[in-house]
Amino acid sequence: MFGLGAAYYVIARRVGAAMQPVNRFMVWLLVWLVLSAGFASWQGHLGGLLVGAAVTAAYAFVPGGERRWLVQAGGVCRAADGACGVCVGQGRPADGRSGLTGPW
Repeated sequence: MFGLGAAYYVIARRVGAAMQPVNRFMVWLLVWLVLSAGFASWQGHLGGLLVGAAVTAAYAFVPGGERRWLVQAGGVCRAADGACGVCVGQGRPADGRSGLTGPW
């Protein structure tokens, strides 16, 4: 839901739509992000918002040309790489060890 909200915002900016309804929708999403922080993963919602905006921008703001697909794929891979890096980093202890137990 948050990724779609971010995509809605980016596309509305790209096509020059009236931003007042879009901004109201984004405020509603951010209020829900704060209110749901007590019982849901606010980090997941914020991550969905940021990655949704990044992936949509990779598609919406790339200039035309024969290598357009390459730039779009690079933007999507970069957003996925950042999201995976955050997810993997969340599982590590503060001292930087892998968190695995056992003889290895």
